[in-house]
Amino acid sequence: MLKEKGFSLLEMMLVLALLALVSGIVLPNLFLSDEQQLHDEARRLQQVLRTANRETRMSAIPMRWTAYEKSYAFEQLSPEGRWFPFQEAPFAEHVFHESVHMVEVQTQGESAFMPETKEAESELSDQKEEEPRVILGRVMMMPDGAMTIADVQLMTEAAEQWLEVRPGMSGIVLRVNE
Repeated sequence: MLKEKGFSLLEMMLVLALLALVSGIVLPNLFLSDEQQLHDEARRLQQVLRTANRETRMSAIPMRWTAYEKSYAFEQLSPEGRWFPFQEAPFAEHVFHESVHMVEVQTQGESAFMPETKEAESELSDQKEEEPRVILGRVMMMPDGAMTIADVQLMTEAAEQWLEVRPGMSGIVLRVNE
């Protein structure tokens, strides 16, 4: 008896179905437009600021959000009055998608409720950064729910639009400006 070599029709159809399923999940995420990346980053920032504000009220420990051009980070105030960066999600430093950057952070009235503090020495003192990062702005979150009012602008050149995330008294508002 001769054995036929090759794959059966059922095996071929199963492989094609699996390829279609994997392609349908993976490919759309690889080719998100700059505009979609901008909206995703702004929504993520909005949600993490809300979460940080709730965490501050629940823990009764002030937090601050520090903005850089390509990233942002959260810090918590120690009992000794020093700011220490968070290392765990969702408050660990977040780097934006390569097409998105922060343009500016305009704050209003931050010094009215900002406690006297000292900057923490870096825990990674032996790992020097090549050049110091410029701090674009900071948003303070206090245990009583007070939050720095700020206009945070995210932008991408390709989309030619910017988003404004505004933490403040009425919550965290997200506006699109074209």
